[in-house]
Amino acid sequence: MELGMNKLEKTIEYAKDISVLYVEDDEDARGELTQILNIFFKNLFIAENGQIGLELFNANSIDLVISDVTMPVMDGLEMMHILREQNKDFKAIFVTAHSGKNILLDSIKLNIDGYILKPIEQEQLISLLSKIIDVIHSQKLKVNFDKKLQIELQKQKELIQEQSKTLIEMLQKDAKTNLYNFEKLKIDYNDFVRKPTLMLINIDNFNFINLTHGYSTGDMVIKQVALFLNTLTKDTITVYKLYGDEFMMVFEDLEIMEVLDFAEHIQYKINQQIHFVGTEEYNISVSIGLLECTKDDIVLPYNKVKLALQDGRSNRKNSITIYKEDMSLLEKQQELLKWAKKTKDAMEHKNLKAFYQPMYEFKEQKITKYETLVRIVDDGEIISPFYFLPSAKINGLLPRLTKIVITQAFEYFKNYKDLSFSVNITDEDLKDGELFGLLLYLCDKYEIQPSTVTLEILENINDYDVGDANKKLEELRKAGFLIALDDFGSESSNFTRLQQLNVDIIKIDALFVKDLDTNINSRHIVETMIYLAKKTNKKTIAEFVHSKEIFDIVQELGVDYAQGYYVGQPLAEVI
Repeated sequence: MELGMNKLEKTIEYAKDISVLYVEDDEDARGELTQILNIFFKNLFIAENGQIGLELFNANSIDLVISDVTMPVMDGLEMMHILREQNKDFKAIFVTAHSGKNILLDSIKLNIDGYILKPIEQEQLISLLSKIIDVIHSQKLKVNFDKKLQIELQKQKELIQEQSKTLIEMLQKDAKTNLYNFEKLKIDYNDFVRKPTLMLINIDNFNFINLTHGYSTGDMVIKQVALFLNTLTKDTITVYKLYGDEFMMVFEDLEIMEVLDFAEHIQYKINQQIHFVGTEEYNISVSIGLLECTKDDIVLPYNKVKLALQDGRSNRKNSITIYKEDMSLLEKQQELLKWAKKTKDAMEHKNLKAFYQPMYEFKEQKITKYETLVRIVDDGEIISPFYFLPSAKINGLLPRLTKIVITQAFEYFKNYKDLSFSVNITDEDLKDGELFGLLLYLCDKYEIQPSTVTLEILENINDYDVGDANKKLEELRKAGFLIALDDFGSESSNFTRLQQLNVDIIKIDALFVKDLDTNINSRHIVETMIYLAKKTNKKTIAEFVHSKEIFDIVQELGVDYAQGYYVGQPLAEVI
């Protein structure tokens, strides 16, 4: 009995939120059933016939209709038929003195959920009400759950939209300067009503600042220039931060000669400014390229304005050059020839110098290895290979250049036999056919063990037949030299290449190392590379370790060697 009472209490509790329409023309019967219904339902509406029942139903939110069948004005069957046409979701019970076949068939057609025979038996009534109340309660719970779910989904949708908007904005901004980047520039260019005038600005000698003072100093200079340029913006002038030390200013309503005046003003102001990084002072200059876009420039003509800047800089730094249509392949060829001549002169006058960048070995907790890098040293100016290697490749100077650098490295490390060192090799070096003999000769001459020498495979070996490359590299490995795959993770140095070439060491590309402290995706990628290396018994070197934070992270992740400005910059001597 106690279980029955618990069930009854629960049914009464569920019925509190259920609205009921009771239609009965017999006053005595109506009064008797109303007393019972009042026990269950707080929201009870009573009608004397079907017509009044319709009015009450339409004026209120009704969950359950209990109706007599035979009534004056409008009987229960007609009322129920109209209600079902209007609303199919409510529950319905017929109260009738008849139990014939016709009533049953009508009940089925009208989707009646139950019927009670007169005279009403209280136990039958309560049992039927309990079942229907449970069903209505469950439906209400589902409706409420669906509403809450829809509200939550809408909130999530709005949150995702907001996050997507934030992410898109982040992807369209340069992290260092908070200026819009190259991707945003390309999008904006398509939206300009009239073709704008472009000004490409590049900091002179910026690589020299990075090489001599480190990337953190270079970053501060970039930020200061960005801050200055940003003060010049207005509704029709926008500044963007592009690659490296490049900025683009876009002028929507100025003609080319007006922008030329603007460029001269920018140069003058930058030349006059003294830039401070800590306590150090820097004077910098910028070279500028200008381009007045035309209707033919359907997409952003970056290459044109870049060509103008390079053309001016090839003559002198701190230049301003307006793009002309006759600037074509000839200028590029002249630039390559200029650097090829400079490279040949450096070889003949022994200005081609090997520099050495240290690598810190975490297992030994000290610097045990150096990478050999090439520089041209001309009248005290240290020139990055960024400028002369492309022309050296095109003009067939790479094998000779490599031999000079390798010979210098062996001669230098003959006095540091406790250190290992690496040298870079290209596909031209492998094709040359003299590399193997030269390496063995130098090992014998300077009494250096091949196992202390690593040959770093540069990405252009990807252009060389993999089968032939593997044969040459395998000969070198059998002789005891170690083989490293440089820039692993970059477009050309990928997992396919790792599978094709048998190497001992992989150098993790700087792209994934430089922002390990802020980019969780970079961290996941580096973790995957290290896991792969350990599974295949390969050592790992992390490039571009430029801060203590990055140094600590690569150590934590299990990298074998760290290389970058935090460990040490390339110098003519080991540290």
